[in-house]
Amino acid sequence: MDLQARLSHAVNQVDKLMEKFPEDFPSASSLGLLYGHKPNKEWTAGFFTGLVWLAYEWTRDEKYRIFAQKHTESFRERLDREVSVDFHDLGFLYTLSCVADYKLTGSSFAKETAVMAAERLAARFQSKGGFIQAWGGLDDPEEYRLIIDCFMNLPLLFWASEATGVSYFAEAAYKHYHTAVNTVIRKDYTTCHTFFFDKETGSLKREATNQGYSDESCWSRGQAWAIYGIPLFLKYCPKETQEEKKRFFKVLQVFETLLPEDGIPSWDFYAGEDAGLKDSSAAAIAVCGMQAMLSLYGSGGEFKKVASLKERMLRSLLESCDTFAFSKPCDGLLLHGMHHWPRKQGVDESVLWGDYFYMEALVRESLCWKSYW
Repeated sequence: MDLQARLSHAVNQVDKLMEKFPEDFPSASSLGLLYGHKPNKEWTAGFFTGLVWLAYEWTRDEKYRIFAQKHTESFRERLDREVSVDFHDLGFLYTLSCVADYKLTGSSFAKETAVMAAERLAARFQSKGGFIQAWGGLDDPEEYRLIIDCFMNLPLLFWASEATGVSYFAEAAYKHYHTAVNTVIRKDYTTCHTFFFDKETGSLKREATNQGYSDESCWSRGQAWAIYGIPLFLKYCPKETQEEKKRFFKVLQVFETLLPEDGIPSWDFYAGEDAGLKDSSAAAIAVCGMQAMLSLYGSGGEFKKVASLKERMLRSLLESCDTFAFSKPCDGLLLHGMHHWPRKQGVDESVLWGDYFYMEALVRESLCWKSYW
C-alpha cells in the first residue's frame, strides 16, 4: 500500500478545502462530490479542523497550525454565542479542534475552550437512566434517549477529567458508556441507533433508528461507532480490559460476518434491496477502531485476525474509494459515503467524517500518532 502517495493526495485535498473555505466550513456531505458552504453550526464542523490538524502533523507546515487555530477561535465564539451546542456532539466538535490544538501546541486558550465544551456536554447527563441525552430539550420526554454515536463524544469528558482533576466528567462518561453498551449493543452484538428511556423513572423503553433501514436493522456506521468506541473507553479505563475485549471481538465479528467481499459495508447490513448502497465512512471508522485496539494490545495472539481485517478493509478503501485516481472534480478524500439514506441526503457522496477518519487511518498507519480522542 503506497500510503505516502495517498497521504500526499489527502494533504492536497485539505489544501483545496482550506482555499475554498477560508472563513466558513464544508457541508456535512457533498453534492455532486463538491462540498457546500456552511457557517460553524453543524455537528460535523470539527472534522474539517481535524483534517487540518492531521495535515499539520504529517507535514509540520505552519500554515496548517495557523489555519486550525483560527478555527479554535471560531469554536470558542460558537460556545460563547451558544450556536447549536445543545446536543451531545460537542465531542466531535471540540476534541478534533480544541483538544487537538491543546495537545499539539499547548494552547491554554484551546484547553479552556475544550473544558467549557466538556462542561456543556456533562450538563446533558441524565441521572435517571444514567446517560447523556443526545438531542432536544432536557425536559422533553420525547427526546429522552441516547444514540450510539456518543461513544465518540465520551473522550472529551475523560480528557477534561484528566486535564482539570474534576472527577464528575469521567464519572458521567463512565456511566453513559455502561448504559450504552447494555442498550444500543444488543445481546447478539448487532447494534441499534438510538435507545429511549422513561423520563420519570429512567427505565428502559425501546430501541429505534434515525438513520438506519429500520428499528430492528443494523446500521453499519452505528456498528462502526461501537468498534471504535470500545478501545477509546479502554484507553481511559484499562481495568475493564477482559470484559470489554470480549465485547469488542463480538461486535467486530458481526461487522466482519456481514461485510461484503469488497470490504466496504452496505450503509445498513439489513437494508434488503437497498443494501447495495455503500458507506465508506463506516469502513474508515471501523479501521480506526481496529487501529486503536491494536495500539493498546499489539497485533499478536488473539489480535492477529483484527490486524488482518484492518489490512483488508484499509486496502479496500485505498483501491475503491480513495479519490487519488478520480478524474472528475471532487472536494473529498473518500468516495461512496452515505449521509442519511431515509432523507436521501448525501447518497454515494463524500461525507466530511468519512474524509476525516480515512485520513486518521492513513496517519495512524504512517506515524506513531498520539490520538486526539
